[in-house]
Parts: sequence; structure tokens; C-alpha cells
Amino acid sequence: MLEYIRQNLQIGKVTTRGKAAYFTITNQKEIKTLIEIFSSNPLNTAKQLNFLDFKEAFELYTSTKEKSPSLIKAINSIKGNMNSSRLDDNIPERRDFNITPY
Repeated sequence: MLEYIRQNLQIGKVTTRGKAAYFTITNQKEIKTLIEIFSSNPLNTAKQLNFLDFKEAFELYTSTKEKSPSLIKAINSIKGNMNSSRLDDNIPERRDFNITPY
């Protein structure tokens, strides 16, 4: 399945370790492509909030060449409020949810 995704998106790398498989994107150009995909096709539930935080941190990181301590602190703050550490789980109002049979 991951290889199918990689082939269709034309980004990323699939690796396996034991019984686990991983889809990894590491370069900024491919991350921008993934951000465009999820900006056009919003996720449902709190995953959308994690995506918006990731996008904000990526934009902060790529907006400057100097990786100052204050920039790293800001990014770590965003990261520290994601996933199970999230305090605010209010999903912005959306016009629709994309629920498919898949």
C-alpha cells in the first residue's frame, strides 16, 4: 500500500524493518508537495489540527536561513502541543467532512 502511495504521489521513500513498513519524506520540496495535498484535501478530526501545527512549524523553519534559538524554541513549542499533548482540540468550522467508504 505504501509503495502504491509513493508511486502515485511521486514523492517519498518506502523502507521496511522487520514486519514494519515506513513511508518517509525528508526533503523540503516533497514536504511542500504534501502540505499542498493536505491543504486542498483537509483531514477530519484532530489530525487536521496536527497538520495545521506542522504546516505552521514548517513555514517558520523555511522562512529564514538563520536557525536562531528563538526560532527553535517556537517550533518546539508548536511540537509540544501536538498529538496527545494538545490542550486545544477545537477543530475550526468546516463546510464539509469527506467521509468515504474506504
